[in-house]
Amino acid sequence: MKNPLEQLTKEHWSFGDSREFLPHEVIENPENWKKTIRFLEAEGFSVSAVTKKFPDGIFCAEISEDQKTLGWGIEGEDIEKIRVVYVGFPIISEKPQAPKTAEPGLKFVPTIGMGLTYGEQKNPDFYHAPIFLPSSRIGFQQVNTTGIQYGQGAFEGGCATYTKTDTNEWFSIFRISDLADRFQKSCEALHLPPFPRDFFLEMIQKVVQINKKYIPKNNGKLYIRPSVCGGEGGLGIIPPENVFVTFEVAAFGDYYPEGIEIEGRLDIQRPRTGADKIAPNYGGSFRVKKGVKERGYQDYLSFDEKGNAEEVATCSIGFVRQCGDDFEYVFPIVRGEESDKKKSESRHSLPSITRKTTIEILQVLGEKVTIRDVHHTEIPQLDGAFTMGNAVGILKIGKIDIREDEDEPILVSIEFKNPEALGAIDHLRDQVYHARQGILENEKLRKFNDQWVVKI
Repeated sequence: MKNPLEQLTKEHWSFGDSREFLPHEVIENPENWKKTIRFLEAEGFSVSAVTKKFPDGIFCAEISEDQKTLGWGIEGEDIEKIRVVYVGFPIISEKPQAPKTAEPGLKFVPTIGMGLTYGEQKNPDFYHAPIFLPSSRIGFQQVNTTGIQYGQGAFEGGCATYTKTDTNEWFSIFRISDLADRFQKSCEALHLPPFPRDFFLEMIQKVVQINKKYIPKNNGKLYIRPSVCGGEGGLGIIPPENVFVTFEVAAFGDYYPEGIEIEGRLDIQRPRTGADKIAPNYGGSFRVKKGVKERGYQDYLSFDEKGNAEEVATCSIGFVRQCGDDFEYVFPIVRGEESDKKKSESRHSLPSITRKTTIEILQVLGEKVTIRDVHHTEIPQLDGAFTMGNAVGILKIGKIDIREDEDEPILVSIEFKNPEALGAIDHLRDQVYHARQGILENEKLRKFNDQWVVKI
């Protein structure tokens, strides 16, 4: 009797269609099983194992001799069913690996699972309902895609954390409604249909829930990466026939070392599309970052044409000025913060969600917050500087060296050593981290615990 999986064809299947089989119907031996799975994946089918603990399906292209699952976080699960889902393009599922949280920065490894959907012009709603599948590499059937040829891609960066109190423990996802809003805005900037909020919110929560074992319990974080990429249509500047949307996660510890050193570059400005989180804004920074790191810095700060600070390449920037026993927190202007629309549109820095959080916390606490231009000649008179981002949280800047361009000598080297200002930044960092966990204790701030955090 032939294996039912070997008789599957792509005819009459649409994206997301699925069938389930009992293990004894399809599993013969582990070696033949792997060949069968890889063949089906090349034909556009995702195959996963349904278990009691993982009803949405997990990696099963490799199984043990006694037909149990293999992989970090899923080892030894009894397979109840085999689920086949039609994706429509080649994939290769990958066995989950242990997180690399000891290494700095974001280190993606195959996790327990990911979210995926597909949008196409012939679909009345454009986007299909997202599906969940084992962490997989996705293959394009051609390289003439708008994502590859023209950089028509966008992404988001969310954060999930683990919290334990004397009476409870939970996993927190931070400000996903804001992520959904910004993701829609990025789609619109790329002339793509806005991705539905309900799909976005559902898949973020599901992917974190499935991969919560990856969330470090020692102050680490889980980075959440939704992304959209244009598909067929790469031979002309025209809307693509289809797009791919994925939801992946990566555990990480320290993104950068404390007290990072930054090169200020007066010759580099944010691109005109910089207020949206889209791929073209970042591709052009690779060469610059390579040179910056070769000179011993972790990142660089761009300035507008008038010499005003914009943002660090991967996050926003803020400054601290000590005023007696008090502090003034100064933030360069981003788009949407000025009543003059034309002037506001001339701002090209990304409206950071962590920056927004930081400002709201400070304002509620009654601290002095100033949002204005910060000229490069003023920075030496300031007492502290810090970056803000979903990956870095709040991070102190130890030094900024400002130069005209990479071949010119340093104009001014600014080291931030004021202990009171550094202490104020540390306190702010802790408040933002507690906000991510949903454990703000200050009476004025407690309202944000429910407003900003989704608990799992």
